[in-house]
Amino acid sequence: MYVEATITEVFRVVSIVPFAVPKSATRDTQVGGYDIAKDTVVLFNLHSICYEKEFWGDPETFRPERFITDDGKLDQASCSRVLTFGIGRRRCVGELFAKMELFILFSTLMQRCEFRKPASIEYDLTPVPGLVYSPKEFLVVVKER
Repeated sequence: MYVEATITEVFRVVSIVPFAVPKSATRDTQVGGYDIAKDTVVLFNLHSICYEKEFWGDPETFRPERFITDDGKLDQASCSRVLTFGIGRRRCVGELFAKMELFILFSTLMQRCEFRKPASIEYDLTPVPGLVYSPKEFLVVVKER
């Protein structure tokens, strides 16, 4: 459970894609008190959803426990707010496969390797903007367990 919560927290903290694929309103509608005319292109800011202070409380803090309920289960309500793979009918078809593969890879690496930050280095976690966000170059020491 904790591995799944950790992976979900990584997805939340590191929005690789800052905006969802643009959508077009199929009819005049209202969302959150805003009028949206038919054929208006709408962009969803995924980064802002993942850093919404009113919902997450301390969004700048890496805390996988936020995805675990008091009875030790994965909190599906909180997990559904992390839209890494999109939402609705156009959700990524590879989501389940990607999550399975990532779970196996992450678990294997954590079991077999030890990761350390070199003592003299400070990380800058500000992403490099672009079509997708990417990390700045960094050094890490990886040692077999």
